[in-house]
Amino acid sequence: MSNKYPLGASPEEQDRLQRQDRALGGIEPLLPYIFSGQQILEIGCGPGLLTEQIAKKIEPGKVIGSDIQFQHVKAAQSRTQMAQIESANFIVADGSYLPFQKHQFDLVYCRLLLVWVTEPLRVVKEMARVVRPGGAVYADEIDWGIRLTYPPANAIERVNDATAKLWEMSGGHPYLGRQLANIFRSAGLEKIKLECKPRLSYGNTLRTDGIWNVGRWNKLLAQGLIDTETYTNAQRDEQSLLENPDSFTLSLNFSAVGYIPQ
Repeated sequence: MSNKYPLGASPEEQDRLQRQDRALGGIEPLLPYIFSGQQILEIGCGPGLLTEQIAKKIEPGKVIGSDIQFQHVKAAQSRTQMAQIESANFIVADGSYLPFQKHQFDLVYCRLLLVWVTEPLRVVKEMARVVRPGGAVYADEIDWGIRLTYPPANAIERVNDATAKLWEMSGGHPYLGRQLANIFRSAGLEKIKLECKPRLSYGNTLRTDGIWNVGRWNKLLAQGLIDTETYTNAQRDEQSLLENPDSFTLSLNFSAVGYIPQ
């Protein structure tokens, strides 16, 4: 089984992930579940922006950020070292095989990770394994099948459809959001709470939210999932949307929290 992240860990992708984190509300959705002194694990930490925010909130507790990409872990370590944050550590690890004994953490969470892994249920079971009785597992995942762009942009919609195909070819699950509660229940979690929140990028925020990824478009073109005409038209549509102060994109994110039986 391979959980390799298909978008890589280039500086451009790290920047996109940071913009994406801000668009998703940063630490705010996790605030009801984090407290001072906790031991927390993040799966798929990327360049560590969210991990850093968590670390500041839980001192004197500790948060460990894990990622399968060494480049992300290195960037996250540099970030927290420069900020002199001592309550965060980072490791390279696959969420399907966590290098921890059971019952080590008060909270284990991930954000936009399960949609990329080959076996989401296996990862959630691993997350649950390392959480103490009474502790929580939290995940925030997109559902790629629920999207709206205004004004309509036909070429971008074709790119979005091709993106879902690339996602599935890479072993991912672009429509996982709607399945999140079922996955948690199948992992043995209890008291599951499911929420659905719109993600709206409007006008000028389209530039900063990391909605489009030209690097991904290049992959689609290289693999024959879109043709040159679609690629060119999508670039035109993108520019038109960015210049229109009334344009927006709307998608849905599902989040779930579940607890380990006492």
